[in-house]
Amino acid sequence: MRIQTLSIITGSTACNARCPFCVSKMTHTGDMNAKPNKPNWRNFGVAMKLAKESGVTTVMLTGKGEPTLWINLIDLYLNKIDGKFPLIELQTNGLAIHDMSDETLQRWYEQGMTTIAISVSHWADNENQHIYCPHKKEYPPLVNLINRLHSIGFSVRLNCIMSNNRIGNLDQVLGFISFAKDNLVEQVTLMPVNFPSSVSENNPAYHWVKYNKPKAEAIEEIVKHLFDNGTLLMKLAHNALVFDYKGQNVCLSSCLKNEEIEDKTTMRNLIFFPDGHLRYDWEHPGAILI
Repeated sequence: MRIQTLSIITGSTACNARCPFCVSKMTHTGDMNAKPNKPNWRNFGVAMKLAKESGVTTVMLTGKGEPTLWINLIDLYLNKIDGKFPLIELQTNGLAIHDMSDETLQRWYEQGMTTIAISVSHWADNENQHIYCPHKKEYPPLVNLINRLHSIGFSVRLNCIMSNNRIGNLDQVLGFISFAKDNLVEQVTLMPVNFPSSVSENNPAYHWVKYNKPKAEAIEEIVKHLFDNGTLLMKLAHNALVFDYKGQNVCLSSCLKNEEIEDKTTMRNLIFFPDGHLRYDWEHPGAILI
């Protein structure tokens, strides 16, 4: 069995955003709370060994909250990883990075971090402000963040959470791709907003997602356009499609693994929880190795 990515849940459930579709609140938290606990370093070593022996090339520092709220933990994980994997990525909403020192970002770069994956819902700052930080007066300029990360040396991925009335149809997707290309963004991932099959209708995010999911016919039109006007580069194990679209890398994926996996020999994620548990599925607590 091969594994694509070692996902490391970094920090706690605390977050500086207020996303109405928060997937972390719809999936298993592993008994985490707002204050981070000391990671189980012994089991982290097991996760590293298993990942290495299973062909993992990418490590993703992610969270059940916002990982960049805990700079010291990111430093610790990078020290433990110690360059053993060629690609090290950070999943973030980007809000805290605006107040972060260049010294911190440069240190992460020197420690082997290669890509900053920023979750967004649009290219326009006012649209992102409405989704990510309605409790604040403004959303820090996305263009400035992209330029700053590039100046340090990072590659940038924009993970666009697609929803109706923002990025939910072909014209809007093409506008987003154009924005990415104009700003030299290395990778774009399009993720239609979704919820796990196990989520309760009482979950606050359930109804927002239900009424804001892009229409199936809109997704079909987007996929057809990418096939007709782009070049399919690869199909990942979890059925994500990666295209070259007029020189821009574009991946059409899903936030959650709720489709049938074609490649039965490859596991999408090995997920390390700070308490030491290793899981291989975000949605089902029973998908546990140790």
